[in-house]
Amino acid sequence: MLILWYALTTFVGAALLFVVEPLAGRQLLPILGGAPAVWVTCVLFFQAALLAGYAYAHVLVAFVPRRVQPIIHALALAGAWALLPLKPPASTPDASQAFPVLWLLGQLARTLGAPFMVTSATAPLVQGWLGGSQHKHASDPYFLYAASNAGSLLALLSYPFLIEPNLPLGTQARWWSIGFLVLAGLLIGSGAHVLFGKARPHDTPNAQPSLAPRPAARAIGTWLVLAAIPSSLMLGVTSFATTDVAPVPLLWVVPLALYLVTFIIAFMIRPVISHETAMKWLPFAVSAVGLLQLAEITRPIWLVLPAHFAAFFFIALACHSELARSRPDSRWLTLFYLMLSLGGVLGSAFNAIAAPLLFSSLAEYPIALVAAAFVPLLTQGWHPEQTRTWQEIERDPDATPGRAPSHRDLARALWRESSPAVIIAVLVAVVLIATRSLDDSWRIFILAQLGAAAVAVALVYRSRPVRFGVTLAAILLVPVIAARTVGAIAASRSFFAVHRVVDDRSAQRHLYVQGTTVHGLQSTIPGHHRTPGAYFHHTGPAGDVLSRLHFRNAAMIGLGVGSLASYAESGQHITFFEIDPDVVAIAENPKLFTFLRDARQRGATVDVVLGDARLTLAKTPDHSFDLLVLDAYSSDVVPVHLLTREALALYRRKLAPGGRILMNMSNRYLDLGMVVSALARDMGWAAIDRTDLLETDEDREEEKADGKAASRWILLAQTPSELESLKLGPEWKALDVPGASVWTDDYVNLVGCLRW
Repeated sequence: MLILWYALTTFVGAALLFVVEPLAGRQLLPILGGAPAVWVTCVLFFQAALLAGYAYAHVLVAFVPRRVQPIIHALALAGAWALLPLKPPASTPDASQAFPVLWLLGQLARTLGAPFMVTSATAPLVQGWLGGSQHKHASDPYFLYAASNAGSLLALLSYPFLIEPNLPLGTQARWWSIGFLVLAGLLIGSGAHVLFGKARPHDTPNAQPSLAPRPAARAIGTWLVLAAIPSSLMLGVTSFATTDVAPVPLLWVVPLALYLVTFIIAFMIRPVISHETAMKWLPFAVSAVGLLQLAEITRPIWLVLPAHFAAFFFIALACHSELARSRPDSRWLTLFYLMLSLGGVLGSAFNAIAAPLLFSSLAEYPIALVAAAFVPLLTQGWHPEQTRTWQEIERDPDATPGRAPSHRDLARALWRESSPAVIIAVLVAVVLIATRSLDDSWRIFILAQLGAAAVAVALVYRSRPVRFGVTLAAILLVPVIAARTVGAIAASRSFFAVHRVVDDRSAQRHLYVQGTTVHGLQSTIPGHHRTPGAYFHHTGPAGDVLSRLHFRNAAMIGLGVGSLASYAESGQHITFFEIDPDVVAIAENPKLFTFLRDARQRGATVDVVLGDARLTLAKTPDHSFDLLVLDAYSSDVVPVHLLTREALALYRRKLAPGGRILMNMSNRYLDLGMVVSALARDMGWAAIDRTDLLETDEDREEEKADGKAASRWILLAQTPSELESLKLGPEWKALDVPGASVWTDDYVNLVGCLRW
């Protein structure tokens, strides 16, 4: 019965943590434009708060008398309860901040810090209490960590599919407060066992010191590294999958769920996948991803995504199972969890803070993979070949017996270990440069052949960790240094996205790319620079409307490369609202794109306002725009806070009488038409839409040559007559999707819009 009570307590505590994490993220996403980096930064905060909670539990268990611990924790619970329910941030970041990580961390600390920290202390504290008792499982209470991660996993999967679609944010916050009370009750029950139960001898007065020695510094350092690698890799594979492969909503759930599953398996009493099996598969997992990365293979997603996720699973399982295998006596349990938490923070900080400042691409993912390739060096007794590898590094086998190895001996040994990697690195660099002008299919084929050969060489040395690691480093890091910038004439990375401008010489145009999505292009052929490509082509839905609608003053949410400015004539005024300073820099640079410059030269007035559109648009005079265009993208996803009842009310207030709203709803994974239909019906407006499926039409080769992309646009007006007056073609159909729910700032249902 006692074990069930302790297991339930850790289960509930972990579940509360993984419900409040996406809840807090949902409260903050609208303020920062729905950027994916918001989630990465939130994970950093959660792991930092987890570290604080584990540190608190460690101090409590290690330095406070056992029977005083429940009393202190009860006071901490009461203090955290006084800060509930959770409230959204009261302030907004400065629009000029290109990297608002510190603001975001500060808001999370203010609104959630104390309740999260106290809740996060549950798992190590309860396990420490059990470990200090005379229960038969007291000597090894780590199995409760599996119950903790099971609660985390259940809550994580429940939030997007059960909680978010059915409960508004305010209701979620109130129910979380009730859950916190339930946890407090369970902890009081656990504390009663501490107060009135019997303690282990080393926790009683006048007892002899524990026979379990303090873990060595090497062991503690190993724990840190083994915890940091999966943490960084989880965020890295999430960013890679949602940027370079498929920007599918809710895809972030998969790596985090796998991360938790590996913890559950590793800390089970009888793991379903053994430590030896995980370590055996680790080299194959890293090598498989190395091949995909070198060959730049991102399609088909049904094959590529599972491959990356499976590799992450085995790497994380290898690290976590090694952690479980090396766990110390229960006397040092809280120190062990403190180091795990600190390692997680270090891994997340590398992705959330260091990587955006250091790299212009998602380089943190291959770097974490390289670190994973060296994991076998941290293990003990995995393979007997390991000992010989270290001997070869430390001493030349041909050296004179009895003589200490010289620097030359060490240099020779290191060269023997790294020579295959050097050869592979040179080959990869040469092939990357030589194939940059080839067709994509041929380029991928050649790189795949080279990658397969290089991976085969790496796998030959999988029992020699140093040689295997440096070989994989060549395969994974040389493309980061060389291939990622081949063909790019500009590359940058902001808090909001990774930006690349590519010179497509074969088609004579510049492309602006985020991940797998081309957000704008412009021809470099003289006389063709005014023709907008991608979603904005003059024969597409956007061109239909803007060529007929002679606006006076237009508000355009989302700048891109300024393609929509190509429709502006003398005397017209456009105000672009853009959240990302890097996007503004790209659009305003005439060496990259000239849409804004050309519009101004024609006599149009073009202004750019920096900041989130909801916040900056609210500061403009009411009834001042006769057209509002919504074209705000982060990779392939529209920020949901721009499609709520409150957002539409703001747009309507800023429109002059007879004004219209044009929305770019092109999306591969979400059917946003049903959302707009519900919003239009809710505010009593008329709506029509046109879907231009270019890829199914074989008779439009000239448009494809212009860079036109398939798109879907929706036009809204206060009355049907205001739509009919534009005399749009029969391709435009009335938009009426029955049964769709209205999104609000407090309620969003992404699952209901997914194109399954």
